[in-house]
Amino acid sequence: MPTQQKLQGDRLLKGDEVARGGVSAVGGLAAAIIPLLGAAAVVDPILVGVCLSSFGIILMSLLLQLRNLPRMMSGLRDSLRSLLRFSFEIYSALLTRIRVWVLYYTSIDLLMPIPRTMTTIALSLLIGWGCMSLIGLALADWMIALLSLHGLFIGLAWEQITIPDDFQLGGRVE
Repeated sequence: MPTQQKLQGDRLLKGDEVARGGVSAVGGLAAAIIPLLGAAAVVDPILVGVCLSSFGIILMSLLLQLRNLPRMMSGLRDSLRSLLRFSFEIYSALLTRIRVWVLYYTSIDLLMPIPRTMTTIALSLLIGWGCMSLIGLALADWMIALLSLHGLFIGLAWEQITIPDDFQLGGRVE
């Protein structure tokens, strides 16, 4: 059986000396890494402290945003109000234009509460489907429910929308 040989420096190693040389090579690598681990023992707590401090700053800024919650909710309410007002204007323009034609052929007045509500739901679904198909997406079930609720709300709140204090729920507290 031939013996395993390896050249180390200017000495020729045989068999078990080669295996021990491998162990000493790993030991040499460990000897090179140990000083780096000492540096890691110093740097590691610093990195942990920086990460925890960053997390604390982010958490504190999120909690401080709670002070602005009433202002953000007011802005959200105004945005929703303008969206509903815009939807009402579109639905009102469409329904008043086709009202006479539908009344003539079917004797159904589209501006009566039940037909108006059904028509605004249908218009909401059609406009939503049209917008989604323009961008190449299908209507999801939750989107159909949301559009139906939107049309239902516009149809039921029709008379309250036309007055200047549209969409006011409750009194203003100063």
